[in-house]
Amino acid sequence: MGLDTIIIGRGGGTKEDLEAFDDERVVRAIYEAKTPIISGTGHEGDFSLADDAADLRVETPTAAATEAVPEIEEILRTIAVHKKSMETQIVHKYKLCNSKYDAYNKELKLRMSGKIEKKRSVLSLLSQRLNFLNPVTKLERNKEKLVVLEERLKKSMDTRYRQYDHKAHLLLTRLHGNSPTAKLVGGFGYLESDGRAVLHANQVKKGDTLDIT
Repeated sequence: MGLDTIIIGRGGGTKEDLEAFDDERVVRAIYEAKTPIISGTGHEGDFSLADDAADLRVETPTAAATEAVPEIEEILRTIAVHKKSMETQIVHKYKLCNSKYDAYNKELKLRMSGKIEKKRSVLSLLSQRLNFLNPVTKLERNKEKLVVLEERLKKSMDTRYRQYDHKAHLLLTRLHGNSPTAKLVGGFGYLESDGRAVLHANQVKKGDTLDIT
C-alpha cells in the first residue's frame, strides 16, 4: 500500500477480543508482508502469535506508535557522541604512533653513536700500535687495513640503519591500518531486503528491492 510502517494491535480487551491476533490467516499475512510491521496488542501481559510474526513486538499500541517514530534529536546526539569518541581514538592512536616512532629513532641513534665510538677507540689503539712499532711497511699495511675497516664499518652502519628504519615504517603502517579512518577509506555498507540483512548474493534474486546503508 506504499506505507513505511504498519502497526497492528488493540488497546486492551478480553481473551476473546484478542483471539483474532492468533488466527493463522492473520499471522501468515504478517509474516509474508513486505512492509515492516510493529505489533502492540492488549496490555503488557498479553501475548499473541501476531507478536512472534511481526518485525517488532511492543507492549501496547501507544508503545508501537512511539517506536515507529524515533526522536531525531536523540539520534543526532548519539551520532555526535560516536563521532567525538572516534575523533578521540584517532588522536590517541596518532600520538601513540608518533611516540613509538620517536622512541625507535632515538634508540637507533644511540646504538649508532655507541658503535661509532667503539670503532673510534679501536682505531685509536691501532694507531698507537703503529706508532710504537714504526716500520714503514707495517705502517702502510695497517693503513690499508684501516681503509677496509672503515668501509666495513660504514656498510655495517648503513645496513643496521636501514633495518631499523624499515622496522619503524612497518610499525607505522600497522598502526595506521588499525585506525578507524583507514578502514573507512575502503567504504562499507549494510544491505537489507524486506527488513532482513543480506549476507550473501544467494539471498536475493533479480527484481528484489534492497535497502543500502
